[in-house]
Amino acid sequence: MPPDHSEFLADYPAIKRWADRMAAFGHGTYRAIDDDNARQIMSRAGIAFQPGWKPRVDRRLGQIVEIMPDDYGKNPLEGRVVAMTDRHVTIERATADMRTVRIHFPRMGYEIVTIGN
Repeated sequence: MPPDHSEFLADYPAIKRWADRMAAFGHGTYRAIDDDNARQIMSRAGIAFQPGWKPRVDRRLGQIVEIMPDDYGKNPLEGRVVAMTDRHVTIERATADMRTVRIHFPRMGYEIVTIGN
């Protein structure tokens, strides 16, 4: 049973309503799936943006880039930019078995270098 924060949240009714909605979801049920099943689910899902989401217009959309941490472990990952906001960048790339995946990165803490189009 989660802790009761009712007293603290009494001054924040909107947060209390949100917390109640999240608690109602529960933790779900864990079910292990294999890589192929996960790939099928990902490929069927596509991209579903939240209402009101506005992409950041950036000249790198559609470009091939390398993304790597800006502090250590500078092993670049290459892909095509498919979405970018002030906080996130999403690249699309083919896996070793030629399936397409989309990988999401925070903008903070990563270098993005354009290498082609």
